[in-house]
Amino acid sequence: ARVAVATMIPVAGLMAAGAPAAARVFTDDLSVVAAAASYLRIVSLCFPLMAVESVFEGACVGAQQTVLPFVATVIGSAMRIPLAVWLSRRWGVEGIWAAIALTSLFKAPAKYLAFAKFTNLDRYEKNDHRRRRSSPEPPETPP
Repeated sequence: ARVAVATMIPVAGLMAAGAPAAARVFTDDLSVVAAAASYLRIVSLCFPLMAVESVFEGACVGAQQTVLPFVATVIGSAMRIPLAVWLSRRWGVEGIWAAIALTSLFKAPAKYLAFAKFTNLDRYEKNDHRRRRSSPEPPETPP
């Protein structure tokens, strides 16, 4: 997850900075470009959280534990509707984009906790520093 977050931070910066140019790849309509650029700028703020979400959802799939990530996705996506209604009254269409982004604040930690539940991740992280610093065990030689 650390690599995914470290990768997505500069990607988010590039996307936020180049949002209008990215939108112009698909259309010349200035109103569409403005709306798409607004969406990309707002959602790019949560790219690192979306990376965490994707990593731990994939890890849960690999561990064949898909129920909790599915529940987190359904709840997080369902939260978007009332949140979008509420935020759009204050900020217009940008409120809808913000609702999409803000649900990552729920889904990323929920999927991390789902993975941690099945893998005893806390124990692994506490012992991880010892594994990296210790020298490898010498191979056993037959008698």
